[in-house]
Order: sequence, then structure tokens, then C-alpha cells
Amino acid sequence: MATALAHDIVRCLALGGSPAALQVLRCASSRQWQRTITWLDHSGLALYFLQRVESDGVSFLPPDILRQLRERRKNNEQRVARLKEIFASINRGFERTGVRYAVLKGFSLTPDYCTDPCNRAQSDLDYLIARNSIAAAQNVLSEQGYLLKRQESDELSFWIPAPEPTDATQQYSPNGPWMVELHLSPWDQGLFRIPLKIPEPSFAELRPQQWNGLEFPCLPKRLAFAGQILHSFKHVLCGWIRLSWLFEIACFLRDQSDESLFWQEFDQLVTAEPLLAELVAIITCLSVDLFGSPVPESVEKYIRDLRPAVRVWLEEYAHGWLFERLPRYEIRLLSRSKLSMFLKELYCAPQADHGAEDFRVLFPLHRLKRLAQTRNMHTSATGSIIYKARWLALHSIYHAGATLRYLWELPRWRHRVQHLRPRGAIRNGSRSSW
Repeated sequence: MATALAHDIVRCLALGGSPAALQVLRCASSRQWQRTITWLDHSGLALYFLQRVESDGVSFLPPDILRQLRERRKNNEQRVARLKEIFASINRGFERTGVRYAVLKGFSLTPDYCTDPCNRAQSDLDYLIARNSIAAAQNVLSEQGYLLKRQESDELSFWIPAPEPTDATQQYSPNGPWMVELHLSPWDQGLFRIPLKIPEPSFAELRPQQWNGLEFPCLPKRLAFAGQILHSFKHVLCGWIRLSWLFEIACFLRDQSDESLFWQEFDQLVTAEPLLAELVAIITCLSVDLFGSPVPESVEKYIRDLRPAVRVWLEEYAHGWLFERLPRYEIRLLSRSKLSMFLKELYCAPQADHGAEDFRVLFPLHRLKRLAQTRNMHTSATGSIIYKARWLALHSIYHAGATLRYLWELPRWRHRVQHLRPRGAIRNGSRSSW
């Protein structure tokens, strides 16, 4: 588990919290803060927490911790300024060549999810690209020095080659690497074998958004919210999620709770794809569990209609899974991180080689080898060997322990779900019907 201090920090960030909630942090020692600041970086909450501390005028942080957080914010302000220039340049290139695009995540989250982008750690610039514009978009990126790093189905990732980050603090660095990701659809139908029927957006109905002197096209608000839900759910199935993403969704739910027109439009989207309602309910439950927020009436209905098996996961596994130690691969036996596979089995259609696929997820040997080969942080051959050996050892211990925890919990999970299954229910389609 993350430290008790991490739990206290999350409680202090809860929406509607009072300054008194911060007082519980006074008893923490400098050593506890130093241990927890790494968790703050990996959770994405470091700068949100600093904003809360400074807005309430509470000076209880050890001076060294406060200095480190302020240094992170200063660096991130410079990074955001640099990314803004890059973002504007790419947008101009797309517009000059007639690329039809919409901005996803990143700067488009301001102000609906985040009032100040300098409080977010941003590593990517994401775009939804019309399929007949993908060649032109690639040419624009190529002209600006980008190379294709990887392609996975409907997602292409580009970068300007740079050293990989060595620790979480580099996510705030103005010189840290970034990626440009081009998406061809709001949801990759082949991803995790969950065929969600999310409508392809009409590029004629994009809404213009303004931020800091820039204007750029974004998805309609209902589709942008669906995108945030799907992005978060994807990471749940992958075994990790930044708590800051849940914090931002909680802020959105709070601010949109009384917007009846928005929820009417979103209900129409859910009517076309009922599974989306379940995913909204899951991510909302995680967000509210951590940060609280008013839950709109429509979302309350989605939560009431959740299947019992999903409720079991949310009630018995989700909280511990969310607060698993970060980074995941720190030396800790029996990590809970792979327990999200229980939720995954409820939604993903099995493949013929289901057992082999589970093994690849539980212990990704090929991925470990590939990642270790790309992480050359030292100039000397000896230093590089030592670094890679340590990196592989930490990740191997993590995967072995997380796999043992998964196997230990599996019989109990199977027993619980089996007793929830109505008589005669069968597994059908892309998800279970219990």
C-alpha cells in the first residue's frame, strides 16, 4: 500500500474539503514526506496538492518539501510554455495543409477538467485525425522533425528522439521528451477486444476552444467526456491509473452536475451504447471514492444498474488497488496491481490462446527485454550494464509478486462471482452476463 500520508493527502484534495483537513498532515515527519513525494509525482497529484496548500495559506510542509514542490511547478510552467509553442506550430501545420483534426486531452481539458494546465504533468499532445487526413498529418509532423515511434492499430505515436526519462521529476522538465499521438477513432474497436460502439465524430460539429491566446477545435463536450472515461478505463485494465485523472473527472462531475442539457445529450450517447454507462459508473465510483463530488442523476442510474460482479470488484479490490505503491515496480511483494485483471475478464472477449495471453500479461518477458534494451542512461558500458541489471531485477520482482497476489486472490474471486451468477446465465459476446 501507499503510505498513510498518501491517504491523508487524497482526503485533503477531496472536493469541498475544509482547511482543517490539512491539519492532519502536520504530524508527518520530514522522512515520511520524502518517501511520499515520489508517490505524489507518479500519481500526478503533486502540483494539485501544492495549489491546495498555498490557496489555504497553510504552512506545515517541511521547507525542503515545499521547495521541491515549488521547483516542480516552476519547471512545469516552463514545460507548458514550451509545449504551447509546439502545440501551436503543429496546429498551424495541420490547418495549412487542410488536415481535419480535433485536440484530445492535454490543453483541451482546460477549463472543464483543470483550471490551470500548469498543475498537470503533460507528456503527450493528442489529436483525433480524420482517416483521409492521416497522410497529410504525418507529413506535417515529418517536416517538423518527428519520427514514427510505434503504431498500434488506430494509434500512431511520433517523437523527436531523446533520452528516456530516468525518474518521475523529469515529467516537469521543459527539456523532457514528449510524444505526439494521432488517433484515428475515439475508441479502438480491437483494444482489449471490447467492441464499444462509440460514434465517429463529425468534423463539422467540432467546437472551438480558446486557451491562452490559442484557438483550436475540440470534440463536443459529451464525446470529450466519453473520451476521458474510456482513457481512464483503458488504464484500469492495464493495471495502473494516475489518480490525477480521477481528480479531474471528479472536478468535471462537480461543475457539470446541474447541466441538464449536457446530461440529456450524454444519455442519448449511452442509449446507443449501453456498455458506456457501465464504464462511466466504474470510473465515477473510483473518482467519488477518492475525491467526492455530486453525482448527477443520470450517473446515479448508471451506478444502480451496475452488475453485481462489478460491484464486488469496486467494493473489495478497487480502493487497495488505487493506493498501491507507486511506482509499481518498487520492491514490494504481493502487489495488488494485477487485480484489475478480474475486472478485465468481465468485459474482454476471450481469445483462443486465452491462457497464453494471461501469462504474457502476468509476466511480460518480451516487454521487459525490449524496455531494458532501450534504456541506456549511462555513457559507460559498465554503468549501462549495472543500470539495466538493476532495472530488470526490480521489474522481475514486481511482476513475480503481483502475479502471486493475483493467483492467491483468484479462487476467492471466482467463488464470489460464481455465486452471483443467475441460474442458466452464460458468457455471451464481449462481456459476461451474470
